[in-house]
Amino acid sequence: MQKLGYSPAEIESELAFLDAEQGPQSFEIWPDNIPAFNAFRAVNHQWHIAPLTNERVGLNYEALQVHLQFTFRDKWKKQRRLYQQIQLIESGAIALWSERRAKR
Repeated sequence: MQKLGYSPAEIESELAFLDAEQGPQSFEIWPDNIPAFNAFRAVNHQWHIAPLTNERVGLNYEALQVHLQFTFRDKWKKQRRLYQQIQLIESGAIALWSERRAKR
């Protein structure tokens, strides 16, 4: 992430959910996945929250769509590919959080 220009504070914030027992403190992102990672990071604060449990249940796709349209204006195929990649990242994040809740 440092190679992508993120500050140490930003990296710490993004990886706060990982601890030494549950996952690596660093990871590598394949170059083909960097645009999807950056787009996910840009909308990472746009989660729908379950009212009773206060848990993240999915991204706000309207916000994601606006971000992709604004960032990649006339590149429809790229928007579609990034949308699909972000959905994979989202499902992985939700699965991880769900697993951690079950262990509590």
